[in-house]
Amino acid sequence: SEFDTSSDGGATEACPCENSLSATIRLSYGDFDYYTGGDASNNGSGTYSWKITETAIANAVGQVEAMKANHHGSHDANGEYLLSTMDPQVLIFQTWNDEHPHVNTMNRLPGSIPDADVFITNLDASLRSTYPSAATEMFRSESGHYVIRVAPGGAEYYVYVLEDDDESMDVTSVFGPYTCR
Repeated sequence: SEFDTSSDGGATEACPCENSLSATIRLSYGDFDYYTGGDASNNGSGTYSWKITETAIANAVGQVEAMKANHHGSHDANGEYLLSTMDPQVLIFQTWNDEHPHVNTMNRLPGSIPDADVFITNLDASLRSTYPSAATEMFRSESGHYVIRVAPGGAEYYVYVLEDDDESMDVTSVFGPYTCR
């Protein structure tokens, strides 16, 4: 079919795969800026020019305070240019399998955004040992539900870590305040 699930998702030069069509959003309130890019990726060596999306995204979005990592932190997402251009103080990985975030992505973090705080929704314990220590030192939480709460006026914000192993959603940690730039 025109939209199959083969390795390139049935893509052609004229018809990108679904991930490359992800909506990317920048939300701003006062000096606070947040970015989420769905499954946008940038393998940089794709057969099709539309696979190289992160450069255009980074140029359009610019610096942000907080962002959700693209494509669950997959190997083909969150390139050095995107990370260093957006320069988030807080980076959240929304993970769902034992390959997220990928070691290639973790290798890029210390050189691209060395001062960022990293939050991972559900890190598979077997992955942690594959990451460079400079990346794991950036980790603030390896499980939980994360809520970013921006202070009135948007000059600062906090990251709340909520228990997600049960339905209580109790606050287990609070990070911040982070000062918006």
